[in-house]
Amino acid sequence: MKKIIKSGNSELIIKKSKFYSSCFELESTSAFENKIKEFKQKYKDASHYPFAYRVIDDRKVLYEKYSDDSEPFGVAGVPMLNLIKNNLIINACIITARYFGGIKLGKGNLLGAYLDSAKLALKDSVASEIIDYTRYKIVTDYKNYQKIKHLIEIPEIEKEHIEFEKDVVVNFKVIKSCEEDIITKLRQIGIQNIIKIID
Repeated sequence: MKKIIKSGNSELIIKKSKFYSSCFELESTSAFENKIKEFKQKYKDASHYPFAYRVIDDRKVLYEKYSDDSEPFGVAGVPMLNLIKNNLIINACIITARYFGGIKLGKGNLLGAYLDSAKLALKDSVASEIIDYTRYKIVTDYKNYQKIKHLIEIPEIEKEHIEFEKDVVVNFKVIKSCEEDIITKLRQIGIQNIIKIID
């Protein structure tokens, strides 16, 4: 899965109709209204503003929404959404502004124009792989903490915070693909009180 780390934009002219697309990160469904408002202010008086987005919220619930914005059904919103999905991108939105140039394109050409414009905006953006982590907490004595100090410094582990009181409490997160190996190593050096944190 990937996310957008740098927005992308495109401009496409087909038979005097102008298409302006933007592809950007969308962190929540509630943020969408401000984003489309800003887009409409940038491209005022366009004939249509179709869009599509995919967002996963903090509860890991997936939301997908699209609109053709009065264009013929299926020529804009769905192709944009499928473009996002097929590229395995999440928390992203594509919006297009179309200025009608006076020449009807027909449904097939219109679909192609919206899709090409969206593809160009996506190509202009920069996406990055999302790394999944699992959070853990270790409660141990000071002697055993000395054993794990070197292990929690490896790149696959990200320390969140450490508390030094009667015992040492280490809060960290580990890359999911390395999770089993890391936990096995911790148990092998005698660390048994390993608590998995469920977000």
